Amino acid sequence: MLVKMGLVHYIGCSNFEAWQIEEALSISERHGLAKFVSVQPLYNLLQRQAEKELFPLVRERGLGVICYSPLAQGLLAGRYLGGSPQDARSTYSPSVTPLLTERNMKVVAELAEMAREKGVTLAQLSLAWILHRPEVTAPIIGATRPEQLEENIVATDIRLSSDDLKRIDEITAAK
Repeated sequence: MLVKMGLVHYIGCSNFEAWQIEEALSISERHGLAKFVSVQPLYNLLQRQAEKELFPLVRERGLGVICYSPLAQGLLAGRYLGGSPQDARSTYSPSVTPLLTERNMKVVAELAEMAREKGVTLAQLSLAWILHRPEVTAPIIGATRPEQLEENIVATDIRLSSDDLKRIDEITAAK
């Protein structure tokens, strides 16, 4: 209704399961309503669940993907490589603590080494990987300082080879 009134141009959803999106699209089609044009899932190198059911659906239905937490609450920026800093999110955000596993820290350390070899930062490598995903329209960047934004923007110029992408998949595979 808001789309027909011109108050909203496009609609999307966040954190829906693939089946819920398909059901919503089907209802919209049956009733001539505005359909979702985008989805907003959690997606990063450590949390790749969207690849299983969501990405096949967005490819089939032509939906945009605007993923959030592309740097996994700072883990993929290297924020926790030396432990948990006193001003880190882990000190106040319950969503970070479950990510601080031995497995994730090993993966992050290996990705950081790969980034060093390529002459980029871990954050840049992580964002470049996301930007190489054909399903992803854009990541939501949560920069809190201008320097972080400047660092993140560099990721748009990084080209990853098929060998780079294969190596990243090997690093992030279940250890």
